[in-house]
Amino acid sequence: MHHGHMYAIALSATDTWSRDWWYQTVLPWVEPLATVAAFAAAFAAIVIASRAYHIERERDERWARAQRSAQAATVAAWFGDRVPGGFPGVWLRNASHVPVYSVTVTVFEDGVPFSTIEEPVVPPAQDPVSLMLPTEDIQRFLEAQKGASIGHQPRRRYLANIVFTDSFGIRWRRDIDGALTDLGQARTLGIAIGG
Repeated sequence: MHHGHMYAIALSATDTWSRDWWYQTVLPWVEPLATVAAFAAAFAAIVIASRAYHIERERDERWARAQRSAQAATVAAWFGDRVPGGFPGVWLRNASHVPVYSVTVTVFEDGVPFSTIEEPVVPPAQDPVSLMLPTEDIQRFLEAQKGASIGHQPRRRYLANIVFTDSFGIRWRRDIDGALTDLGQARTLGIAIGG
């Protein structure tokens, strides 16, 4: 029995030594490493969440831009040598489902502004509507055409651009080459939209 007692003392001393070693040597290193790992995991979660937020925000902004430009994409203007009535003018088309406002059409003669037509509202329609040029501009156009037909002047090229406000209150410009540009929020419309 003497041996059994010694064994118990040795086991008790070893057990005490291993617990002391764990608490004094290992635990002081494990706790800071666990803290650093927790901070690294939290930082990684923040970075991933931030990236996901920015991706979703970009997607939402692209969708909003597409929605805003959907109406504007259906609005156009072009010059016509003869609109109904037999005079030069412009054709306007608003193929959307809602009116556009504060419409300004500028006709260019060989790239130089020639005439301007303004309309407060252009309603939606499947077919284009026509507007004659102002009387003084019709005279200038007819004189240029007459000069070109008898060979005194070269034939001139007429193109139109359009600037308008959509139902969201955004100003748009469709250039003479057909490019559509978002000009931003309209300052004042002078009319109530949708009211």
